[in-house]
Amino acid sequence: MESAALDEEMGDDGSEKDRYSFDEYRMYYESAERVTERRIATNRWNYSVCIALIVATSLLIVWSTNNQRFFVFSLAATVIFSMCGVFFCIYWLKEITAAKLLNAAKFEVLNSMAPNVMFENDAISYEPFRREWEKVIDNRGVRRVKKLEGRPALSSSGAELFLPRALELVFFLIGIAAITSALVALASPTARPYLPISPPMLTTPSPSVVPSASP
Repeated sequence: MESAALDEEMGDDGSEKDRYSFDEYRMYYESAERVTERRIATNRWNYSVCIALIVATSLLIVWSTNNQRFFVFSLAATVIFSMCGVFFCIYWLKEITAAKLLNAAKFEVLNSMAPNVMFENDAISYEPFRREWEKVIDNRGVRRVKKLEGRPALSSSGAELFLPRALELVFFLIGIAAITSALVALASPTARPYLPISPPMLTTPSPSVVPSASP
């Protein structure tokens, strides 16, 4: 028994294994959970911002159809909103990628710590995170995600990354439609009524010359 306990405390190379505090392990796990919670909250906020931009753009288009003098102005504003939406979705994708890579690194550290964590009564870790991940892989619940540097991730990660990509495409199409409409309005004579009309120049009529009667 003593020999077995001694072997557990020694590494493969005969050196003494490092022992890690359970409190440290727990705090590090909680930090990983906070990253996940922060990512979920950020996704909700970013989704709300994108929907607000789409609603604002829709209201702007409806308003411009009822106020034709501001048609070109509304198209320009629509293009600006669309560009903001595209860049915001790109930033959103980068946020998701960074959070997932950070979480993956955290769980790699947790898995490396688990075998050497010091529990009460000299209990050993079952290494649940590593075993759980192996089970998920066995059940084909993971796939490699190019956006995550080819790392394996849960299949649901694709859905999380799909939403900002889809919204990015929506903003891009709205911007293309607005630019096309502006070009058509500038080039087509039939669309001239939608352009802002400059007020006509007021000219002062010249006084008519009445010939005087000869004496």
